[in-house]
Amino acid sequence: MVVFTYAGCAVLSPLGREALWKAFGVPVFEQYLNSKNKLPATECDAHSGLHVVSGCEGFRLEHDICACGNPAPRLMRESRLEELAGLLA
Repeated sequence: MVVFTYAGCAVLSPLGREALWKAFGVPVFEQYLNSKNKLPATECDAHSGLHVVSGCEGFRLEHDICACGNPAPRLMRESRLEELAGLLA
């Protein structure tokens, strides 16, 4: 199952992921869409952040190789939470 999150919207929480797993019995992956519905980042099997596809300028990125083996930088969930906090300020 793919769950889309958007700029300025809440990220998928661990409780939300668990609820979807229990309801549908399938793994859940988050994909981040920007305000133009472009896909800047997508989550992998390791659930260790979202791998940058394009863009993500201004976000804090993790550059270590992911547990899934993908060397692409990852958009950390904390960056998305900081984005939301900035919108509320």
